[in-house]
Amino acid sequence: MKILLCVFHPNIAESRVNKRWMEAVSDDSQITVHEVYSTYPNWSFDLKGEQQLVETHDRIVFQHPFQWYSVPPLMKKWLDEVLDYGWAYGSGGTALSGKEWLSAISTGGSAQSYQLGGSNGYDLLPSHCKIR
Repeated sequence: MKILLCVFHPNIAESRVNKRWMEAVSDDSQITVHEVYSTYPNWSFDLKGEQQLVETHDRIVFQHPFQWYSVPPLMKKWLDEVLDYGWAYGSGGTALSGKEWLSAISTGGSAQSYQLGGSNGYDLLPSHCKIR
């Protein structure tokens, strides 16, 4: 299985968790590590190149910090532009058929802080999910 790890961290050099995750898999021949912020410092995507990366991999992993109960801004832009109508969804949009999508999310806070009654006041995961 070919895995595409899309790393969306605005400052990977200063990251503790995301940098370590990325380094842990960087020597695996089945994993393509794609640091999106460093690849596109001007935020202008090569849409066909990005789509080809997705097409040539079986599993797509989105690795990013949890920011304001959302994703980093460049990831939102990537999702909006790369996964476009007619390619990823809609009429003729079958490029993602059969692909697996996973999210690897870091919080910068403890698991307890992202539970009802915790310091953030909200659950990060539905009650049927387990934090590992």
